[in-house]
Amino acid sequence: MVQEAAQYAAFAASASEEEPIYSNPAPQHWKPPAYGRSKINFAIIPCKQTSSVGFGLIIRDWEGFVLATMEDRLNFHSHPAFNQARGLLKVLNFCLDTGFWQIEIDCEDHTLVSLLHERPHIRAEIGLLVDEIVELIRNFQFVFCNHVPKGCNLLARALASDALAKAGPSICFEDYPPCLQSLVISDLHHQ
Repeated sequence: MVQEAAQYAAFAASASEEEPIYSNPAPQHWKPPAYGRSKINFAIIPCKQTSSVGFGLIIRDWEGFVLATMEDRLNFHSHPAFNQARGLLKVLNFCLDTGFWQIEIDCEDHTLVSLLHERPHIRAEIGLLVDEIVELIRNFQFVFCNHVPKGCNLLARALASDALAKAGPSICFEDYPPCLQSLVISDLHHQ
């Protein structure tokens, strides 16, 4: 068990040291998905005082129109990649339940994206979550998970922050909470 934990720690350290490789400079604003697909942005914001994390999810089409949003609170875990993996599981389940089967996912956590692409055998908790994510992905027609800087994820981060102030989950279809109004307009102008 100690050896497996050391293996994951070494992988996580190497993943966080490496910068993601982009053919162009890293995007600084939201980029639309390919035609016919939906872009998923999600964020996790921890709040140690309440032992919870805010979860925010926004789904947009290739023209930038908001198709769905979700805000919720999850239990806090001390490892950031674990919180992100739990968030990604929530994203995938929501997309399957609501009919979004061709998706491009933007994720802030480079370690999680690396684990999904490289799929090293890790028996620690995070490895079990990654295995569950990979199994769930097989139910989709298309899934691509990409690492993005926080600047490309402002709407999901705003939803995650807003979720910390709410008592329960909130879901909107073809609409979005008022806290996103100016951010959505700003993102559409940067396309």
